Amino acid sequence: MTKRYVSLIGTSRITEHHIKAAKKSGFLIYSISSSRKNSKHLKSIAKKNNIKKIFYSYKKCIASSNLMKNISYIVTCKLSDNRKILDELLKYKKKILIEKPVFLNYKNFKGMAKYSNLIFVGYNRVFYNVIKTLKNKLNLKKKTNVICTVPEINKRNISINSCHIFSIIMYLFGSPKIVNISRNSKYINAKLISKNSDINLFFNFNASENFEIKFFNNQKIFKLCPIEKLSIYKGFKIINLNGMRKYFPKIIYEQKELNKGIKQGFIGQYEAFKKFVDKDINVTDINFAKKIINICNNIEGRI
Repeated sequence: MTKRYVSLIGTSRITEHHIKAAKKSGFLIYSISSSRKNSKHLKSIAKKNNIKKIFYSYKKCIASSNLMKNISYIVTCKLSDNRKILDELLKYKKKILIEKPVFLNYKNFKGMAKYSNLIFVGYNRVFYNVIKTLKNKLNLKKKTNVICTVPEINKRNISINSCHIFSIIMYLFGSPKIVNISRNSKYINAKLISKNSDINLFFNFNASENFEIKFFNNQKIFKLCPIEKLSIYKGFKIINLNGMRKYFPKIIYEQKELNKGIKQGFIGQYEAFKKFVDKDINVTDINFAKKIINICNNIEGRI
């Protein structure tokens, strides 16, 4: 059996989630390095996860790792360091898994399209089991009305955090186009369309509600709320309470995303990365990430 090695660059909070999922999916950890010389967490992460080779220079880490035959890279550093890390890694034409969203500004993706065969972007929610179930159960030949409630902190956080919502939308319906956007200091409303969907997004800043996506499709309601829970409704029952008629949707299916000790979506993500390494199959490449940030920046008003 072919051994697959990975080297990690970055010591952010998400790094150990990647280590656990990579090991569970059969990858062998060759080394870990920080993206900056003064990392406070490099030694502790390496010791905790039994990683013998550590580097305080990412360039030395890459030089050492490239001596291995089947090496790939996992990049989990600060967003501000991603450009310099990618510029160095791409010289060697090795496969890379990099944490989303890669860059916060659409312009920073310039020149990256040609590397879609090398870069896999870690939009882990795309690989949730509930999202796979949703895609299988939606009738994508039918027009779907989509309503997204997004209680973001502020508009800048749309590119940092709400990009996950767009990753799900794009995975299901392809690349939507923006029809109109309404903004003020307290909310942003946006309407997008694709071939098979009408998508309405309501960004209510600091609202006391959960993230929610509803899909109205083929006489059913598919609801993700939170994103880790899928509920499907069809029809409703009517109950008379003290002379008042109340309507309750009938739930016909429910599924929750379990983590089993590993961050949700990460096992599916690493199984997908394995296919990318072995067979060049990639549904979350750099162009996927670029389209997401283009939409986010437009909604924020940067473009």
